[in-house]
Amino acid sequence: MSGACTVPIKRIAAALLSISLALSGCATSLGEDSSLLSPEEKAIRSVEVNRQLQATAIGCAIGALGGAVYARTTGERSSLYAIAGCGVGALSFAAAGAYMNAKTRSYGNEQQAYRNLIAAADEDIRETRQLNQTASRLVTQQRDKINRLNGQYRAGTLKADDYRKQIASAERNGSTLKSQIASLDEQLAYMREDARRLRRSQTTGPLTQRIRDLQAERDRLQGAVNRLATIYDDVPSEVARVSI
Repeated sequence: MSGACTVPIKRIAAALLSISLALSGCATSLGEDSSLLSPEEKAIRSVEVNRQLQATAIGCAIGALGGAVYARTTGERSSLYAIAGCGVGALSFAAAGAYMNAKTRSYGNEQQAYRNLIAAADEDIRETRQLNQTASRLVTQQRDKINRLNGQYRAGTLKADDYRKQIASAERNGSTLKSQIASLDEQLAYMREDARRLRRSQTTGPLTQRIRDLQAERDRLQGAVNRLATIYDDVPSEVARVSI
């Protein structure tokens, strides 16, 4: 990418990040009473905000590079296409994390790039494992909460309106975790494509193993979403129908 388009790209990336941060901050509490959120609910929302910000930056970088390459092949002004690519990438990209960030960097040679991708994949696996631990605690917390609310509702000590207020965060819990899963699916697709591409010049066993490990963590997260759906099915139908 030419030096002429570096400054505009950085400026638009900063602007997009600022907008994303503002919107994500609003989304964290929009329609929710934060005093009713458990520590686990707050934690998964924080992870999602960070993912959105990372995806914005990574999408901008990849889109800008694609735009600049296209401009060079057509003889057009590279800075304009780079800026356009940055905007499109920032708005459409979902994958985030250390691995995707590593893909946007320049390396001295393919071996160095491969080592960095492996290290980045290990970091993403650790972070996804931590998210799964939080999701597991969330499942337990929500199961206990629904059991408690059902007991109070059946006993007549909790009205339907108050019950609905207590579970206002339920659908957001599911959508937040499903957003993380969608991001992991996109990242895994990139990793598999890298493994196919590198197979011609590298021993891809280490990367293939990381793909398996991250896929396993992704599947664990899907399991947490499935368990949440089962828990929310126990909410009395006259109170609410929670769909995740």
